[in-house]
Amino acid sequence: MATMGEKEAKAPSSGASAVSDAPGKKNRQVKRKPRSQRGGGGGVRNKQNPKMTTVKHGTKGGKGPNNRRKGGNNGSGIGKKKKAGGKQQLTPMSKLRLGTKIDGVVAGISSFGVFIKTNYAIRSEGDTDKTNSGYALLHKSQVQDEKVEDISKIFKKGDKIKGARVISINYAKGEVSLSLRKPRPKRIPYDDINVGKEYDGKIANVTPYGAFVDIGSKKNVLLHISRMTQDKVTNVRDYVSEGDIVTIHIIEKNDKTKTLSGSMLDRTSDEYLNKRKKQMQRQKDNHKEAVQSSSERSELEFFEEAIRELEEAVKL
Repeated sequence: MATMGEKEAKAPSSGASAVSDAPGKKNRQVKRKPRSQRGGGGGVRNKQNPKMTTVKHGTKGGKGPNNRRKGGNNGSGIGKKKKAGGKQQLTPMSKLRLGTKIDGVVAGISSFGVFIKTNYAIRSEGDTDKTNSGYALLHKSQVQDEKVEDISKIFKKGDKIKGARVISINYAKGEVSLSLRKPRPKRIPYDDINVGKEYDGKIANVTPYGAFVDIGSKKNVLLHISRMTQDKVTNVRDYVSEGDIVTIHIIEKNDKTKTLSGSMLDRTSDEYLNKRKKQMQRQKDNHKEAVQSSSERSELEFFEEAIRELEEAVKL
């Protein structure tokens, strides 16, 4: 049984570790290392304040760049949602409004225009096929102010379209039309157009009997072939073509049909043509009355002759 002295010899003193308690030898004490030099903590003693420990970046449990969670927003806001596979999610068609400007890529070319692949879910109501959605039509008449004959000479597949303006939306059918032309200025009301006033306009289209001029009104003005020049005109395109700028004056307004007629002639020539037009109309009306009267007299004569024949037959 150990004596009290032996127990006291075995017990290590505070702050030291007992190495050996063999009899006849002095116990050696080993000093412990400072906490700042011990491993496993991953910390560094703060020299200015020894009570504070700074955690190294990149160590376990730290907040360094190596320990940031993947997909974080780094304080810049949440990114755009993407579908599985990395494809960008389409914006609902309901977000589209007339006048909205959108970007896209030419996905198909036809004789009447090109189809633009957009970032909007353009499809008809009830259509669940998401693979065939997002397409809008850019008609060839909405590419530029000048007439486009062959749109394939202007666009090819893969061309990027920027700032196309939405000009029509059919939510039920899932149809959207785009335009690259500048918006037309506000149209002049019909009631504000005055007979005799001059207007500058652009030839909108040419017909065998004349041309239609866009002067900024809701309806284009008819420029008849007889009102272009005093010379005889056999081909309208010898005098005007689409896109030509002309100056005309209004010679007639039809309040019933809301149509307009114009002329490029001088006032004297217009007055002469107007008188001639009225004379020809009177001759036409007189001829019609004469034919109708002649037809009525013929029927009356036939009836009287039939009565006479009947009376003579009765006398016999």
